[in-house]
Amino acid sequence: MARSRPFVWLSIHIHLLLAISAFFTSASAQQPGYGSVFPSDSCTADDTNGAAAQQPDHLLSFDTVTLTCIDCTRYDPVAVADASGEACTCPWGYRVVRGWARALSCFPCPDGEAPTLDQSECMACGNGTVYDASVKECVCPAGAVTIERDLSYGLLEGGKACQPCDDPQRTFPGPTQPARVYECVPCGDEHMAYEPTSDPRQPYRCVCDEKAGYRAAGAGCVEQTLYQQVDGTYPVAAATEVIYRDFIDDDDRRELLRSDTLKHLYIWCAVGCIKKRPEDCHCLAHLCALQLYETRATVCRYLDVLNRNSTMRAGAVDPGQLEGLPWVYYRRSNDLVLKDKSVQWEYSFRHDVKNQRLRFWLARYSLEGEWLGWVPLGSHLTLCDGGPTSPTQHSPRWTEFGGSFEQKCEVPLQLILDCGRHPELYDLFIENPKGELIAVPVRVVNLLDFEGEPNKNKRPSDTDDDILVRRFFVCEAVTGRTGAGAYQSADVPQIVRWASKISVEIVTQEDNSRKIYVPVVNLAYSEHRLDAAIFTNQDDSSSSSSSNGGDTSAAAASSSSSHPRVTRSTKRLPAEFRAEFATDSEEFWTVFSSLTGVGGGLAMVLCLYIVMQYYRRNPADPAAGLNPEPAQGFYRAFPPALLCSLRNFFACLGLFVFGWLLIVSSYWLFFYKLQEEPYVLLPSGLMGGSGRAYLPFDVTLILGYCFCFLATLFAILQQSQAFVVVLDREPFHRPVSNVPPSPAMRLSTPIHPSQQQQLPQPSKDEGTRQQQQQQQQQVAGGTGGVAGGGGGADVGGAGRGPSAWRSLFVLNELNERQTFTYTNPQVTWMAVLFFLEGLEWKNAGRWRPQMDDLSHGNAPYNPFLQIAISGLVWVLVVLLELVGQRLLSVIVPNPLDMLVDLCALSNTSLLILNEPQHGWYIHGAAPGGISDVPTADLLVFLKQEGGGLLLKRGLVPDDAHRATLQTFEVFLTVEFKRSFYSVSGTLFSHRQRQKQQKKSPGASAAAAAAGASSPSLPATEAPRARASSIHGGAPLDRLLAADDPVRQEQCRQALQGLVGETIEDVVNQRLTQILKMTGVQKIWKPAPDMRVFSMPLFYEDRGGRGWTSVLLAGGEGVFVATQILQFWVVFRYGQSPFVAAVCSYILDRVLRWLRRFLGAKNMAFKCLPDDRFLL
Repeated sequence: MARSRPFVWLSIHIHLLLAISAFFTSASAQQPGYGSVFPSDSCTADDTNGAAAQQPDHLLSFDTVTLTCIDCTRYDPVAVADASGEACTCPWGYRVVRGWARALSCFPCPDGEAPTLDQSECMACGNGTVYDASVKECVCPAGAVTIERDLSYGLLEGGKACQPCDDPQRTFPGPTQPARVYECVPCGDEHMAYEPTSDPRQPYRCVCDEKAGYRAAGAGCVEQTLYQQVDGTYPVAAATEVIYRDFIDDDDRRELLRSDTLKHLYIWCAVGCIKKRPEDCHCLAHLCALQLYETRATVCRYLDVLNRNSTMRAGAVDPGQLEGLPWVYYRRSNDLVLKDKSVQWEYSFRHDVKNQRLRFWLARYSLEGEWLGWVPLGSHLTLCDGGPTSPTQHSPRWTEFGGSFEQKCEVPLQLILDCGRHPELYDLFIENPKGELIAVPVRVVNLLDFEGEPNKNKRPSDTDDDILVRRFFVCEAVTGRTGAGAYQSADVPQIVRWASKISVEIVTQEDNSRKIYVPVVNLAYSEHRLDAAIFTNQDDSSSSSSSNGGDTSAAAASSSSSHPRVTRSTKRLPAEFRAEFATDSEEFWTVFSSLTGVGGGLAMVLCLYIVMQYYRRNPADPAAGLNPEPAQGFYRAFPPALLCSLRNFFACLGLFVFGWLLIVSSYWLFFYKLQEEPYVLLPSGLMGGSGRAYLPFDVTLILGYCFCFLATLFAILQQSQAFVVVLDREPFHRPVSNVPPSPAMRLSTPIHPSQQQQLPQPSKDEGTRQQQQQQQQQVAGGTGGVAGGGGGADVGGAGRGPSAWRSLFVLNELNERQTFTYTNPQVTWMAVLFFLEGLEWKNAGRWRPQMDDLSHGNAPYNPFLQIAISGLVWVLVVLLELVGQRLLSVIVPNPLDMLVDLCALSNTSLLILNEPQHGWYIHGAAPGGISDVPTADLLVFLKQEGGGLLLKRGLVPDDAHRATLQTFEVFLTVEFKRSFYSVSGTLFSHRQRQKQQKKSPGASAAAAAAGASSPSLPATEAPRARASSIHGGAPLDRLLAADDPVRQEQCRQALQGLVGETIEDVVNQRLTQILKMTGVQKIWKPAPDMRVFSMPLFYEDRGGRGWTSVLLAGGEGVFVATQILQFWVVFRYGQSPFVAAVCSYILDRVLRWLRRFLGAKNMAFKCLPDDRFLL
């Protein structure tokens, strides 16, 4: 229950943070602006509540006072909405009498009379007019228009009259039937005249005078010869084709439309440009820009021909500046354009220095080439702030020197339509100190030429083949208009196109970091196909629309030329803007990649060295085929060599990447954030428009995470296959002491006086030494009382070892420490979140030079700063944890040190083998040589030990330098490995058989009955001889056939005997076999070549923690590095420290569970007679 409290505490905090985040997210989503849904300013049945919701749309008007929709029939049964949709009126043929506020009454005109245009009166038809009941109007013959007022604007006394047009061939009086015409409208071109048609609704139309050599083009006429000159080489049919290939919802989709916009403007603008009309040349350039400067586009090809046949302007700075033509393309080398030093401003980070913002200007043009004037750059480029539809006039936030700005949103579809209905095209300029303007180049990312997309650069250096231009647009909804007359009638487009990603790239000069090169704008366009069902257009229930005469009976609906509105769609389209001040990063990334490669190579050399040491301490056995390593399914005696090698290999590489990234990122954090004068800016993420400038960094980060994760996973598998041999040193008593104690027990028995003369004597009083030996012998003889039996009683019995409770106790304590680490994940990640989220230190990772201001200001995260601030915070938290634990250990001992003390108190030693010939030895010798004593006696022993009256706990207590040393690093011989394999193989076979018997209890009953009568193995047999007899011959068959835990325990006793005898040999030869590790050896850890040694080697473990390498704490460096690397990856791409911390914490819990699960299974299989003994 106590262990679950941190999880409950963490869960409460996680839910609290999620609730706070959801609150602020919902609050920000409700802020007004172009990121929100537009309120409706027109009325449809869908927008109306109550009874009015049942009325047709043409009966509803929008009240601008109450901001609600009103049903016009509430005033008069026949009332309808007027053309504006903001008032009510009467149908045509009715006289309107208005009352207070919006009230009105409708009265029908008498037969033969028609209402005036304002419907205030009814007038008779006279003076040449004829009443037409079908349209309820007084109409005139062809060539004349209806008039109803005199020059003083009073009504004519004789009723409505007819007035002929001055030149019916050049002025259009409108169709004679069945409409109303009140003025003469001339044709749009002086070379046009009207001719009759067969359409009764429009019996006349404007046509060009072909007899005079003119032909229709757009809204006017052009010479037939010039028409053929353009159409013959660059035909209209090809020019009208627009290919869309960048759909926002389908990258592979391709669609071709025949645009009426290009059909209407192409020839007119092309011929006009031949005639050197500037607005027509601009128009031609705009048509090419609308097709994203596609080299194959007919318009762009024709424009290129005009450019090549033109001469360069006087005083031009670029060959693309041509006489009589707009500057569209850059013709200089890209290196000169992108490294243009024309900007003279010098910038600083000091607060007392002014002019820290860049000043931009826009030259504005209409689609048809009309000059619209200059305007300072506001929010024209940021659709999230309204874009060109409602631009702000103040200087944008992203123009502040040194930082970066990022804005992402989803804008309503109606915003793109409003922006693109009458698209504006721009030239961008940056202002110099003296007021002169410097042209800013534009890179259209999805520009297509004959060889592909040259502006989609994979590397920052891939700019040599870029095509840079001047003129650009933000959104357009005109090229998608198809069908005859669609452009002029402003029909709903089938497809809209907008700049979904806009970035401004500002790079400091190489020789003066206070100055910048001329900025570059990158534009990536996207397209979206519209569904016609989402728009409101002509109301089918209304009558025919009038021309210019004000037919109020059609006031119920928008005409076909009115602006379409989105009424049935919640579609939102993505928009992104980014501005970045940076340093030319090509040289940096070259150095970074080179140093990473060199460092990685050195790390690989270190990895190979570590792997080589593994094979030195675990040499191949020539007789391995005769005595293979025991394995039963998942369980093996030791981890495979390949697994250990891969773990070491990946751990070296992963730790190198972790340290390298932290060092490089910290360099950028301190040098970028703490400078007052611009010395260095961060490497560009937009260099060359590739958007992949940080790809080397990302690849290194992900590889480092993969290396550490694999190393941690392999470490768990390796540690979970360690073999633990328990040596119970507790003496037990027999009725007849004719059986010599085992080597393990002999090591726990105090040294006999007859043997002390062979060993170096400690400097103590002889009388005290003899008294101490007498007390120990008295306890060993049983006079002190042994728990579980009286003095001299046979506790173990013949062939049986001492009590198993000490072994179970020690193994369970060791199992609990398998997942122990020096750091606490709950404390670590909650503290990291406290600093990053609570104190907002995460904003120090944003692309802004100000360290004292943690407000983000829409600045994006920079990968280097993200890694640096989160990594340094994490290191700070971990160091505080380690220092705190060190201080706490003065009061509460460390659990790892406590295990060594528990081994001593329980009189139990552990040999932990993590490799076939390598492991760790924990020497456990109880004070007084016995642990099964009453508590009072144990306290006496501890007191005597503290007073120096008893021997020390070390393996060689008579050695002054090693008297208290209990832990050793062990290197074993090949002969030991063979014997160990023999016994452990038999043990594995029996354990596997035992598991199978549990699954099918009746499968081996006969074999168990036969094996039950087999004689016990002789307990007095030498350990190595017992190992051989257990492994081969009849005893093995009888042991496998028996279902008796005693047989299995005999195997473990044989292992204890083998290990005990080996340790006894080492103690006897301690001068040569117990060695001290030098400083160089501690660093490089060279392994002895065990092929040349006939006895094991014990190296002192002075720190007492070397044996923890088989626990999770032993590999904690890689374990926690895996978590922080995962934190970096999630933070890098998820942009949220909270999500990153939660993911890292979940990873920690999963890996700990896996380590605990596999470790417990391994220990239960190898060290215990049954899984149930492991608590």
